[in-house]
Amino acid sequence: MKIYMIRHCESLDDVLDCYGGCADFELTEKGVNTARAAADKLPGLGIEKIFASPYRRAKHTARIFADIIAPKGGTEIINDLREYIQYGAMCGVNKTLAKEIYGLLLEMDEYNPYGYYKGKSFYGGEPVGELDARAKRALDYIVNQGP
Repeated sequence: MKIYMIRHCESLDDVLDCYGGCADFELTEKGVNTARAAADKLPGLGIEKIFASPYRRAKHTARIFADIIAPKGGTEIINDLREYIQYGAMCGVNKTLAKEIYGLLLEMDEYNPYGYYKGKSFYGGEPVGELDARAKRALDYIVNQGP
């Protein structure tokens, strides 16, 4: 079994310079075009099924891929493929504005620095251990779908 992992293409939060994570933004026109160009390179690879997270940007990318490669297993949304919610309360907020709103919290040792390799998330974010367990469940599920 081969597994190809492709991240969603450019979404509106990228253009608005927002913290992503659990914020559910749609693809931009550039993102749609990038997804189509990438999908055009996929036929012939033997892709049998597409798995995507429940976010609009990922589902839209998956639909574009499925329209072009028409995998016999179709597309399946897996909730556990969600992005790491390291930004917590800042998800979906413009980064400059987030510094103004959450400046005091960002200065606290408890939240600074944060991120996966730091082992912690920002206020309201997902603990790293929960992300690891969730990602393992998702990958185990995908692998068990194979022959």
